Amino acid sequence: MIKLSKQEQAKFLLDAVDHLKSETEQHEHVNGAIKGLVYSVVETLGQFVGDPDLPQHIKSGVEGALEVAREIQSKINSH
Repeated sequence: MIKLSKQEQAKFLLDAVDHLKSETEQHEHVNGAIKGLVYSVVETLGQFVGDPDLPQHIKSGVEGALEVAREIQSKINSH
């Protein structure tokens, strides 16, 4: 197993949120399949935001991604 730095982990999560946002905007029929993924991403981002060892410049990006992920979650839940 490869050990990633917190910055690398955060980058992967930010990329995941961007991908999920794109997919939910373009393909409404996949919303059911994405629901569990979005929930997991929201939970993981929430843990990152609470991590005291996460550098502030990355934390602000993670907080923004968390907000977008919550918007996606809300959109999916309203359908």
